[in-house]
Amino acid sequence: MIVTEAEKIDGSSLTIALLSMDGKLLGTAPVKPVGTSGAHFSASFTPPSVPFKLMLKGKTKKGNQFERNSHSVAKPSNVLIRVAYAKEEYTVPVKGNGFVMFIVHNNGPTEVFDIDVKDTEKFQPTLTRSTITVRKGRTSFFSVSFKAKSPAYPGGTNAVLVTVTGKTSKTTAGHVVTLMVT
Repeated sequence: MIVTEAEKIDGSSLTIALLSMDGKLLGTAPVKPVGTSGAHFSASFTPPSVPFKLMLKGKTKKGNQFERNSHSVAKPSNVLIRVAYAKEEYTVPVKGNGFVMFIVHNNGPTEVFDIDVKDTEKFQPTLTRSTITVRKGRTSFFSVSFKAKSPAYPGGTNAVLVTVTGKTSKTTAGHVVTLMVT
């Protein structure tokens, strides 16, 4: 996750709370910094079997408590997609390529998934393949290269949605990555 105004936050104080739709606490997980930018964080937890929202809790560097609630609802799924690796901390050089490797985990029956990356205003994606087979209880990887579209200006960012959809089950999982032109 990317935390805005991260320079004002005490990164060691962050936790994620998993809340049911009626606001009951389902679990918590510590949040750890990722990379060197100071704005990227990660949390690992076993998702609940019911729809839930996330609440980021922590302290500012001045010692004030804060909470940020997610607006979207996470729904249980047999399929999960996450970033395994992002070259240069999610950046794309003006005249070069960025690279993100994704991991797909499947708890449902073995299935072939279609991979889709939405073309964005600032980045042109190139897939290494258009489908991926993921066996039950297993994980598979795929990667996407991104090229900055012209004219590209350093500092420009854009959110990119990457989805996988089961050919048989029609189950869809997605992940948004925010890329920045450098």
